[in-house]
Amino acid sequence: MSKELTFTFEDKDYCLKFTRKSARALENDGFSLAELSNKPNVMLPLLFKGAFRANHLHLKSEIIDRIYEAIDKEDLYSKLLEMYTETVETLTENSEEDSKNLITWGANF
Repeated sequence: MSKELTFTFEDKDYCLKFTRKSARALENDGFSLAELSNKPNVMLPLLFKGAFRANHLHLKSEIIDRIYEAIDKEDLYSKLLEMYTETVETLTENSEEDSKNLITWGANF
């Protein structure tokens, strides 16, 4: 089960998470884990916005910005990074369901 971050803002419930698709979209938008320490002012807000994509794709940027200003940021980014990296790690894993129909392969070297 993927990790989620939940909160309520202005009487609406939000559930932030990453899926393979939303993580890919985040990277297409310019997010780079390798650039995080060099460009934290760009990468951290981008990571926050990207976490909305899985469950709140059509949420207006202005609302996300208001949430960003109001949210307690202590430990926020460590949790978002944990959620993101866990999702990225699934790219090299097979689920039990996938394992039933996997193509086997071999290397000749």
